[in-house]
Amino acid sequence: MEQTEFSFKDFIKNDLNPEQRKAVKHKNGPLLVIAGAGSGKTRVITARITQLLTEEDVHPAQIVALTFTNKAATEMRERIIKFMGGKSGIPFIGTFHSYCLYLLKTNTHLLPFDTFSILDEDDKRSIINKLLKQSTLHKRSTAQQIAYQISRLKNQIADPTKSSFESVENG
Repeated sequence: MEQTEFSFKDFIKNDLNPEQRKAVKHKNGPLLVIAGAGSGKTRVITARITQLLTEEDVHPAQIVALTFTNKAATEMRERIIKFMGGKSGIPFIGTFHSYCLYLLKTNTHLLPFDTFSILDEDDKRSIINKLLKQSTLHKRSTAQQIAYQISRLKNQIADPTKSSFESVENG
C-alpha cells in the first residue's frame, strides 16, 4: 500500500470523530454539513473531496468546492494536495467570484460580446472620476454617488435584454 494512501486512511481512522467519518464516507446523493465555527467542517469537506478522488474514482472536473474567502480556498487546496501526496488532479477550489470568472472565461463563446473586464471598486471609482472630470457632473455628484446609482439601476433590471432605463421606467 502506498504511504500517502495509508496516511489518508490513518487520518480518517484517527483524526475524525464518528459523525465526521460518516460524512466523509457518505455515498449516494447530497450531504449537508451543519456545524459551528472550529468544529471541523473544512476538515470534513477536504477529506470528503479526497475520498471522492481516491476511493470513488470521481474525476476532479466533477467537483467544485466554493468558499467565501481566498484564504479558505487556499487552505482547502493545500489540505487536499497534502492528502493526495502531491498528486495532480485537484478540483476547482475557490471563491464564488473566482468560479464565476472561471465560467465566464471558459465559456466566452456563449457571451453576447467579444471581450469583458471585471473591475474592482478602485477601478470602478477611478473610471467614474475620470468621466466626472470630463463633464460638468463633478460639480453635482461624487464618484461614490454615481457608483451607488449605477448599482441601484443594475439591481432594478427585471429584463436583462432591455436597457436599464427601459426596465426602470416600465417597472
